[in-house]
Amino acid sequence: MLASAAPAEAAQPFIVADDTIQEVGGVVFISDSTSNGSRSDLLQQLAAQTTLGPYRFDIGPGRAMSRPGRTMYSGVEAVRRSREAGFAPTSFVVALGANDLKYGIRTPITARRTFDRLMEEIGPDCTVGLVNLYSTRPSFAWRYNEYLAQAVGRWPNAYLVDWAAVARRNRRWHRPDGFHMNLMGSKKKNTWIIQTMIAACVMHAQRTSGGTPA
Repeated sequence: MLASAAPAEAAQPFIVADDTIQEVGGVVFISDSTSNGSRSDLLQQLAAQTTLGPYRFDIGPGRAMSRPGRTMYSGVEAVRRSREAGFAPTSFVVALGANDLKYGIRTPITARRTFDRLMEEIGPDCTVGLVNLYSTRPSFAWRYNEYLAQAVGRWPNAYLVDWAAVARRNRRWHRPDGFHMNLMGSKKKNTWIIQTMIAACVMHAQRTSGGTPA
């Protein structure tokens, strides 16, 4: 059953969860405002699809990977809160980083600590898709992507999800700030997010048993 809930906080995350068992699941998608476009379209797409479940979306504007913001808990805390809510999935997709560029991922040492903190919280038994960054404006997204690739190399249960390749081919999807999506881009990204979550579940099945989901 599709449900939306959020803890009582100054800036509440957008959380959507469904515990219905479908072809593939369970999986959590954790992100920031770059995935916070058309919520109504996301809900419509989720209601129409019959492949993914159980799942949980936890999207928090201003969210960084391991450092809590003034009004928003971190990606690490999002992992913890999912489990506290009774949902302990086998797969995660983490689409963060834009705010981490502000909060200190400037050196290999700080980047390693940040990524490793997230991966330690998730644990080695889960499969983790780490989404890279793209901006139509000059930024340090390339540096973040280098550190992300290094993290994937360190953690055998992590793999790269190449959003940058998709976004680079579709620059018209972006708002003027370079990172966020316009309405058309938000709808396209919603479709991509759902497909990426399904792919994460398939990846986990292949990684752990050499097969595909039942």
